Amino acid sequence: MSRALHKGQRVEVTFTGYDEDGRAVGTGPGDVEVRVPGGVRGERAEVKIAHVSPHQDVAWAHLRRVIEASPLRLRDPGAPGHVCGGCPFAHLHAEEELAVKRGRLEALARGCPEATLGQPVVLSAPGRTGYRNRAKYVVGQRNGRVVLGGYLPRSHHVVGTVGCPVTDPAVAGAAAALEASLGQGPWPAYDEARGEGTLRYAGVRVNHAGQVLLTLVTAREPEPPLDSLVASLREQVPGLHGVTLDVNDTPGNVIFSGRERVLWGEGTLLERYGPARVRLSGHGFGQVNRDQAARLFDGAARAALAPLPGGASPQRIWELFAGTGALTQVIAHTAAGRGVEVVGVERDETAVRLARQAVTEQALAGIRFEAADARAWLAADRASAPPDVLVLDPPRAGCRSPLRQALIRLAPPRIVYVSCSVRTLGRDLAALREGGYAVRSLQGVDLMPLTPHLEVLAVLERAAP
Repeated sequence: MSRALHKGQRVEVTFTGYDEDGRAVGTGPGDVEVRVPGGVRGERAEVKIAHVSPHQDVAWAHLRRVIEASPLRLRDPGAPGHVCGGCPFAHLHAEEELAVKRGRLEALARGCPEATLGQPVVLSAPGRTGYRNRAKYVVGQRNGRVVLGGYLPRSHHVVGTVGCPVTDPAVAGAAAALEASLGQGPWPAYDEARGEGTLRYAGVRVNHAGQVLLTLVTAREPEPPLDSLVASLREQVPGLHGVTLDVNDTPGNVIFSGRERVLWGEGTLLERYGPARVRLSGHGFGQVNRDQAARLFDGAARAALAPLPGGASPQRIWELFAGTGALTQVIAHTAAGRGVEVVGVERDETAVRLARQAVTEQALAGIRFEAADARAWLAADRASAPPDVLVLDPPRAGCRSPLRQALIRLAPPRIVYVSCSVRTLGRDLAALREGGYAVRSLQGVDLMPLTPHLEVLAVLERAAP
């Protein structure tokens, strides 16, 4: 590691690109790579070194002064509106953000020369703000008042984020009412260092119909009970559909314990993603941009149901990591009347219960859900009824090596892979290509504008011998 930089040092850097987390990247003294939140490609800036890696020529810094601004900059450093660091691209023009995401997908495609890139390469979102249908807040204390917000990067300092521009206005309104109501109650914010206090986190979810589900997370059973708070919220939050409580007494930063109970109203919301209608709990996962998610799911469903090599139509489709079944449902809706069997596999039994409930409510035929680990499901003896198409929608970590090997042994004619991480997708595609698959197409979908996150739809088929 070069000793050319040290903590607290101020240096000038010209930014040449961005890292995976959205920080601008430039080269400092001693050819050390310097990563800086809030920088823009092409800018020259003064930065203050915050940390130098002891293992490699990499340092992290804070932006202190823009010396030569880039025309790609949309917001000045320190401008109001985005304070928590959750939107690293908030200062970029939309064209630059899209170019960064397109470049990442094009770099992935260079490792799969047989793949066709979508046109456009990345499906951009119609709007960059107001799209998030769910927000999670840390409950903190500032200047003697309760604040709903988030931790500043690499700290436990809570900054208020109610009214953040990326949240749905209904989410922002419900969060503002909750913040005001909490400030009038006898329940102190939880102090992690001392292990004292009650209120830890809050979750706000709104569905396509404007119904709101609030989830309060406490470190212990609230004393007194939250009856007066619930009464206040019922008066102040339009469209309030339910209030739930999650008592999470475990240490660390995991927000939800998953053990919710209903304080008032309903404990789930019915959300829409295209033709799918799914049940979502306060702690459960659901795509935060329903319109872009609907485009992604539609593309995945059409890819899954396209004629197989040789011209046969798929008759059996499995989706692994199905969650509460949004994509599984879209496939079943798209396949209606074709006699296709669609199976969603998910290890979270609560998610499977909600998925089955939603399917029953719609009387949707040709679809079922199984509670099972993905690898265990593939390892079971189903030789008499293997899938024609396997759909994957794993978490950010992608598929572990044993699961990739199980996929290769099962050898379905087609794999449709929905990924939220270009990096782990690249690793998995390389392994599947070595196992006999060819990548037929790659399509990006921008589900989370103002962030570096990119959803990618990859279609693979067994390569010709």
